[in-house]
Amino acid sequence: VNWNDSVGKEYQNGSNIYINRNLLNGTASPILLSSSTDSANGWRSASSGTGKRNVITISDAPEAGIEKGFEIAGNGTTTDVAQDNVPVSTGNTYTMSTWAKGTGKLRLQSGNGTYKSKIYSLDNVTEWTKYSWTFIAGSTGGSSTNECTNIYFGNKGSGTMQICGMKLEEGSESTKWIDSEIGLKLSAQWEETSESTKWIDPG
Repeated sequence: VNWNDSVGKEYQNGSNIYINRNLLNGTASPILLSSSTDSANGWRSASSGTGKRNVITISDAPEAGIEKGFEIAGNGTTTDVAQDNVPVSTGNTYTMSTWAKGTGKLRLQSGNGTYKSKIYSLDNVTEWTKYSWTFIAGSTGGSSTNECTNIYFGNKGSGTMQICGMKLEEGSESTKWIDSEIGLKLSAQWEETSESTKWIDPG
């Protein structure tokens, strides 16, 4: 039995293991918009790199519910996809994450004006692997303006990689991916996944 509370935490199987709300939109089946378009409800091409970004269907999704992701082919410069104006609270801790495989330098970046990032080197990674980075909004995660930041996922090197299941969540741990539409449930509800039903007190 899974129980979802009003702030998007999902308590699983009689324990207090929970899933934090995903602050990013359009992660189950992302849409790539033009670079000049506000990406509040989608993703835009970012950075000056001349590599290629394409939306792809994910047939071997690492987590249930993920339908599409991005294939990013780098050419030695940075090739990103970004979501702008993501709400954060300056001074709070956040963790961004993505599943990835392929070859290149995976970059996870945050900031609005000034930027900070974490880079992982991928060398022919053939299985979906989760990569995450924890930062403080307005500090180790770059600047935040009007309690918003921009979130970037990209390839800073050569080679081609695939990413899916992007997530930004409050806290210092990377929890299971969940679509933002699920995380925005306004009231607690039951989801029965077994024959027995047990109420779980989120405490």
